[in-house]
Amino acid sequence: MDTSKQLTLKQAVAERIRGLLAERNLTQYRFEQISGITHGHLSHILYNKKGGSNNSLSLTTLLIIAQGFNMTMAEFLNKPIFNYENISVNKKI
Repeated sequence: MDTSKQLTLKQAVAERIRGLLAERNLTQYRFEQISGITHGHLSHILYNKKGGSNNSLSLTTLLIIAQGFNMTMAEFLNKPIFNYENISVNKKI
């Protein structure tokens, strides 16, 4: 498996959000208003900012993002970018 092209889950989520924003002609600001996610939290995801002791995403955050796009979490994650072979997993939890 070529791990050089793998993304972290957070990077994959950011790529998916950017794609949906473009597809739906939404700005980051407008999506924040629709979803209720804070500007800081969404920026943290989209620009891969590291902060605090945890650089991962919670299921709650993923659910809020999916609902903001009027999707189920399954619909949001149903893209090849989220296939196991495309995601780099840090197995130290």
